[in-house]
Amino acid sequence: MAILETREGLKAKFAGTTRWVEYTQKENRSVDFVDKKGNNYRFLSENEVHWMTGEGNRPPGVLYKISDEVQY
Repeated sequence: MAILETREGLKAKFAGTTRWVEYTQKENRSVDFVDKKGNNYRFLSENEVHWMTGEGNRPPGVLYKISDEVQY
């Protein structure tokens, strides 16, 4: 998975896919970002992120930064 910072927020892409998903900053909260479906990324630190579904039907997934390199 790759997450890149943009002027509008973030964009994320899973490995093996070609589509980027746009996330915008949520209500003046600098650590929360949301996509059009309501899925959220919450940054707990520079190296740890929680991903939550818009439906809230699954526990948060925890992502850890392993590299600064982005492989498309």
